[in-house]
Amino acid sequence: MKTDKTIIGILGGLAAGALLGILFAPDKGSNTRKKIKRKSSKYATDAKDKAGDVLESLSQKYDNLKADGMQYLADRKEQLSNGIENAKN
Repeated sequence: MKTDKTIIGILGGLAAGALLGILFAPDKGSNTRKKIKRKSSKYATDAKDKAGDVLESLSQKYDNLKADGMQYLADRKEQLSNGIENAKN
């Protein structure tokens, strides 16, 4: 999860740097606005994709943890039942 935050931070920094580079480039205003629009759209799409990947990864981790917990509880329940049966005998 820390890695995901780092990657998102790096992408954000790259996007900000690219936009600042375009803003300070000697070009016509209309060309600069077009470049900014294209770049910001690309970076927004990339960030959205990365956020989706992070969300999917977290969802999978949650599902795995839940399954492990359910299996642990089932195992303990079986052990308890076996212990009760053994105590009765």
